Amino acid sequence: MAHSDGRIFWRNERWYEYTGTKPEQMEGTGSWSVHDAKMLPLVLERWKASVEGGTAFEMEFPLRGADGVYRWF
Repeated sequence: MAHSDGRIFWRNERWYEYTGTKPEQMEGTGSWSVHDAKMLPLVLERWKASVEGGTAFEMEFPLRGADGVYRWF
Protein backbone atom coordinates (compact mmCIF):
# COMPACT_ATOMS: atom_id res chain seq x y z
CA MET A 1 0.00 0.00 0.00
CA ALA A 2 1.22 3.49 -0.77
CA HIS A 3 0.46 7.07 0.14
CA SER A 4 -0.90 9.33 -2.59
CA ASP A 5 2.64 10.68 -3.15
CA GLY A 6 3.84 7.16 -4.00
CA ARG A 7 5.67 6.35 -0.77
CA ILE A 8 5.01 2.71 0.06
CA PHE A 9 4.06 2.27 3.70
CA TRP A 10 2.94 -1.36 3.93
CA ARG A 11 3.70 -4.76 2.41
CA ASN A 12 2.00 -7.95 3.48
CA GLU A 13 3.82 -10.82 5.17
CA ARG A 14 3.85 -12.84 1.94
CA TRP A 15 6.05 -10.14 0.35
CA TYR A 16 8.69 -10.69 3.03
CA GLU A 17 8.37 -14.48 2.84
CA TYR A 18 8.73 -14.50 -0.95
CA THR A 19 11.58 -11.98 -1.19
CA GLY A 20 13.39 -13.09 1.96
CA THR A 21 13.63 -9.49 3.10
CA LYS A 22 12.82 -7.66 6.33
CA PRO A 23 10.73 -4.49 6.68
CA GLU A 24 13.76 -2.30 7.44
CA GLN A 25 15.40 -3.44 4.18
CA MET A 26 12.38 -2.30 2.18
CA GLU A 27 12.20 1.25 3.56
CA GLY A 28 12.62 4.05 1.05
CA THR A 29 13.79 2.61 -2.25
CA GLY A 30 14.71 -0.77 -0.75
CA SER A 31 12.07 -2.64 -2.71
CA TRP A 32 13.85 -1.73 -5.94
CA SER A 33 16.50 -4.29 -4.96
CA VAL A 34 14.14 -7.21 -5.68
CA HIS A 35 13.07 -5.92 -9.10
CA ASP A 36 14.69 -7.12 -12.31
CA ALA A 37 17.15 -4.34 -13.16
CA LYS A 38 16.15 -4.52 -16.84
CA MET A 39 12.49 -3.88 -16.03
CA LEU A 40 12.94 -1.41 -13.17
CA PRO A 41 13.11 1.75 -15.34
CA LEU A 42 9.76 0.88 -16.97
CA VAL A 43 8.21 0.00 -13.60
CA LEU A 44 9.34 3.33 -12.15
CA GLU A 45 8.11 5.23 -15.20
CA ARG A 46 4.66 3.70 -14.92
CA TRP A 47 4.62 4.09 -11.13
CA LYS A 48 5.44 7.79 -11.46
CA ALA A 49 2.71 8.27 -14.08
CA SER A 50 0.22 6.52 -11.81
CA VAL A 51 1.13 8.67 -8.82
CA GLU A 52 1.07 11.90 -10.84
CA GLY A 53 -2.22 11.00 -12.50
CA GLY A 54 -3.85 9.72 -9.33
CA THR A 55 -4.68 6.40 -11.00
CA ALA A 56 -4.34 2.85 -9.78
CA PHE A 57 -1.03 1.18 -10.60
CA GLU A 58 -1.37 -2.12 -12.41
CA MET A 59 1.52 -3.86 -14.10
CA GLU A 60 3.11 -7.28 -14.32
CA PHE A 61 6.85 -7.49 -13.68
CA PRO A 62 9.40 -9.99 -12.34
CA LEU A 63 10.45 -9.98 -8.69
CA ARG A 64 13.36 -11.90 -7.23
CA GLY A 65 12.43 -14.50 -4.65
CA ALA A 66 14.49 -15.50 -1.65
CA ASP A 67 15.79 -18.35 -3.82
CA GLY A 68 17.25 -15.84 -6.31
CA VAL A 69 14.79 -16.75 -9.09
CA TYR A 70 12.77 -14.01 -10.79
CA ARG A 71 9.06 -14.71 -11.25
CA TRP A 72 6.37 -12.58 -12.85
CA PHE A 73 3.71 -10.95 -10.69
